[in-house]
Order: sequence, then structure tokens, then C-alpha cells
Amino acid sequence: MKKLSLIVATLVTTFTYSFGDTIDIYPQISGEIASQLKQNQTFKKGDTLVLFDQRQIDTKIVQYEGIVALKKTLLDDAQKILNENITLYESTVAAQRDVDLAKLEYDKAKSAYDIEVANLAYYKLEKEKYTIKAPFSGVVKDVPNHQNATNINQPKILLVIESR
Repeated sequence: MKKLSLIVATLVTTFTYSFGDTIDIYPQISGEIASQLKQNQTFKKGDTLVLFDQRQIDTKIVQYEGIVALKKTLLDDAQKILNENITLYESTVAAQRDVDLAKLEYDKAKSAYDIEVANLAYYKLEKEKYTIKAPFSGVVKDVPNHQNATNINQPKILLVIESR
């Protein structure tokens, strides 16, 4: 029987587990536990072992979805202004400087949009840490009762699981 310790949230594993192998499950985030399996409870591979309260991360995702929508509108406006300036320049109504300034504004809007899209993607990835899935089928051997169990600065074992 092997004893392994893993800090997991979403676990993509290439380990081979044998009957009776145990793993200590640690949190990757600080937060309130919404639900977790009880001692001697069986589970299948992929089942949720621990679920953290997701309200804060969900709010952050909604916030960044709104920011991305706003930045997309600003980017579309900058694109429209750039296109108009190019058309006016080609008609010899506007100067090259007008096109250059519009291009700078477009580039600035594009950068701001890309940053917010990246922030949104980051928070969506972070949300995965709020659900700890079982890496194999097994049983919960122990549920240590620690205060501050989800303090990421000093993580404590949430569950001890054994493969079956």
C-alpha cells in the first residue's frame, strides 16, 4: 500500500493506483466548504469529493464578462473610426495623421480587450479549483476536523481517500 499526498483541485492524473493506495487531499484555495464526502462514503472516479462555495468566483466571472462586453464595444467603435478614417484618407479628405491616430486608438482598445479576455479566462480556470474530483474509485478513509482547513497559506488535509 502506497501513501501519496497531493494538493488537488482538478486532478488530471497519469498515476497508476493499486487497491488500497491512500491519498491525502489538500485544498488549492482558501474558502468555505459547501459540501464534502463523509467518512466511509464510497465514490467513483470523477465524483465530486469536495465542493467549495463558488459565489465569489461566480460574481468575479460575471463582472469580467461585463467588462469584456464593454471592451468589445469600445474595440468595435475604434475599428469603425479607423475604417472611416481610412476611407476618408483614400478619398483625400483626411490626412495620414488621422489614420495613424485612429490606428493607435484601435490598438489601445484591442490591447484593453485582450487583457480583459485573458482575465476572464483566468477566473474561469480558477473556478475549477473550487471542485475537487476523485482521481479513482474508492472510499473516504478519514475526514480530519481542522480549523482553518482551507487556509491556502497553511493547507491541511481535507480528506484521506483509499482506492478500491
